[in-house]
Amino acid sequence: MNTKMTVNLISRFKPGVGIGSYSKYLYDALVKIDETIKFVNVDVPEHRSSEILSPLWIASHLRKATADLYHGDYLDSGLGALIACKKPIIVTIHDAIPYVYPKDRNPIWRMYHHIAFLALRNNNAAIITVSEASKSDLIACSINPEKIHVVYNGVDHKKFFPKQIPKKSNKIIIGCLTKFAIRKRVDRLIDAYALLKPDYPNIELRIGGYGPLFSKLEHHAESTKAADIRFLGFVPEDAMNEFYNGVDIFVYPSDYEGFGLPLLEAMACKKPVVGTNVSSIPEVIGDAGILVDQTPESLAGGIKLLLDDRDKRDQLGKQGYQRSLKFTWDESARKTIEIYQKVLNNI
Repeated sequence: MNTKMTVNLISRFKPGVGIGSYSKYLYDALVKIDETIKFVNVDVPEHRSSEILSPLWIASHLRKATADLYHGDYLDSGLGALIACKKPIIVTIHDAIPYVYPKDRNPIWRMYHHIAFLALRNNNAAIITVSEASKSDLIACSINPEKIHVVYNGVDHKKFFPKQIPKKSNKIIIGCLTKFAIRKRVDRLIDAYALLKPDYPNIELRIGGYGPLFSKLEHHAESTKAADIRFLGFVPEDAMNEFYNGVDIFVYPSDYEGFGLPLLEAMACKKPVVGTNVSSIPEVIGDAGILVDQTPESLAGGIKLLLDDRDKRDQLGKQGYQRSLKFTWDESARKTIEIYQKVLNNI
């Protein structure tokens, strides 16, 4: 990239969680290519309205910043740049949840998202999204396809890698690591596990994650009367590799994903994966895992294939690992810089 032109990557998220992980990994890879790129992390006060008010905080901070291009890692940082009259703007829109799966968020959040979305669209911001499925969703929201660029997420193979974890029992561990939101459908996995448990008494389900549905999911698990369901709570980034390597089968029962990074992280740990055949999930898994329909019965059937066949578990674990090697943050950064240059050249 032309070193006379500078880029600010803007985020309000803490590194290591959700979009904060995306921003941290991408930035670390970007500066290896061009050290003039700066990371602007805005400390937004935490309260109930923090997300809706965050563009104003970000805009206030950006009025002191100077760059030739502003890249927001989320709608609010892109909108903050727009409010601060910082142009040109690129914004990463990871998914189209408010339009594709509106019941996952409350009406106030959806309205805020819609306003931010329209403002950026109408001001001709360039958009990066993380899968072809998300691109299709955004096109359906009337965004010009020429403004949308797909850059897949990567996985850090120094942090996520195969590791031997001593087993304390002969149980086959089924694992899931996700946010406890409606669209993640952890309830579906619990139901699938309950269907399997009578015929497979040596299985155990470990669920790592956090979110507003935690108590509801615990009650749901209790109502199935299925034994050996463990809720581990929030799993910090430095413990995630241990989590993945501690399971035998990784399952992702989601209804909708912009990308589905936990699948890729599990594959990097050589774990066989089972996922639903919707949105971006087939793009991540490819032919290196098992894809099933969105029912507990189909999910149970996919898991059963792996419970019955140890060789298939090993084979898909190896295939998944090889596929994960194609997704690197260095490649994500290279493609992102190509987009920076394209946008800057078209000013």
